[in-house]
Amino acid sequence: MLIRVADSRCRILHWMITTDRRFRESYRIQRHLRRRNCSMNRHHSLNLPIANHAAWLPIFLLALGIVAYTASSAYALISIGTLSKPQAKDKYGITMHARKNGDAGIQVWLEFKQEGWLEKFTYAELRVQDEYGKHLVSAKLEPRPVKHGQPDEMTSVSFSAAPDQLKNCSFLVVCYNSNEGDVGYYLHVKDFLDLNHWVKEK
Repeated sequence: MLIRVADSRCRILHWMITTDRRFRESYRIQRHLRRRNCSMNRHHSLNLPIANHAAWLPIFLLALGIVAYTASSAYALISIGTLSKPQAKDKYGITMHARKNGDAGIQVWLEFKQEGWLEKFTYAELRVQDEYGKHLVSAKLEPRPVKHGQPDEMTSVSFSAAPDQLKNCSFLVVCYNSNEGDVGYYLHVKDFLDLNHWVKEK
């Protein structure tokens, strides 16, 4: 089941656009009344002088451009779903693996080829929640080879955690502008690995 959720950057972008429009409208009113040698009444008063107000406009436009650039994929809603082990492997070719990683605990990683839906692979995150399902931690995962001699066409993302925390960990894989639209899927570690035998798959 997919759930539509809004990216928080969209709300920031909307606030900046609205604020900039208000500044533009107030400046237009001031300029119009100034030409007619009228003073601003209390309904159109500003705390900033006209000169200072005009100076703010380029700043807001610059900030707006930066947000639009960094959040270019955030204009639309994102569909979020959950993949089971059979769905991940059969439909998308995603597999999950684990091995001991010294003092870091257990290393868990995903392997997949960037084809089909994953051709537009955008990013992956580690998500950690408590035993009640409350969100605790999220962190971006950089794609990098996990095994020596890993084929170039194979992409992998990984994290390491204490064995008793794996049941609370999930991957979130997101693809923007894919053949399914802007979609992300959760892959819960407990659904893919036998947590009683940390380095063995179910």
